[in-house]
Amino acid sequence: MVLTLPWPRSEDAATQEALASWEAALCTFLQSGREFFERSGSKGAVDTALAHALINLCRRSMLGCIKARREGTAPREGLESILARLPDMRLRILDEGLAECQDSLLYGVNPVLVVEWLATRMYLLLPRNRAA
Repeated sequence: MVLTLPWPRSEDAATQEALASWEAALCTFLQSGREFFERSGSKGAVDTALAHALINLCRRSMLGCIKARREGTAPREGLESILARLPDMRLRILDEGLAECQDSLLYGVNPVLVVEWLATRMYLLLPRNRAA
């Protein structure tokens, strides 16, 4: 599996705080299927820079998950621990989805649509406990 990561940028404290709150919202959505679209659908809530930052966050979390799996350690809390529930093949599908999201942003697709598509894709990739 090849995982291409963007060059890391140093982000200021305000950007880190905003990204942490978006990560928490995404984690809540991935676990419950609720509350993410209300946040992302607010006017001006998601711009291209934030969409890129969320994609990069997902890539870093996926890389941390893969690294923890290879080293036999527990993944970190947050998105990384949620992605640890994905089998290798679904991580590959997620990686392809992240690349599609980056391409879409480069072609000028609305960042809200990109972020919401990504969240939905991630939600559908996660295994669910189904009651009989």
